[in-house]
Amino acid sequence: GGTMIYAFLESTAEINKHLENGFALGVGPGFGALTEFSARWRAEAYARGLRFFAGDIDTAWAAGLRQRYTLDTDWALRFDVSRERQEGQSWNSVLLSLHHYF
Repeated sequence: GGTMIYAFLESTAEINKHLENGFALGVGPGFGALTEFSARWRAEAYARGLRFFAGDIDTAWAAGLRQRYTLDTDWALRFDVSRERQEGQSWNSVLLSLHHYF
């Protein structure tokens, strides 16, 4: 096991006719921690924010927890939960998925 803590600066450019002025430019921080609890179980807590300063002005953010549990050599179970906000709307997401690698 072990933990890796990370931080970075992210930038984005979006072009879409549904955005105010047809575009948005943004920048913001991202950070998190990735932990291996065992050889089979890995989890990542994360948060990121983007301040759109040109075009469609907005502040977007996301925070969550991603987990993966390896069931077998080619199989893994994944559970993700997050909270996000963008364009004045907030939402929660929960995902449980089974992955088969080949």
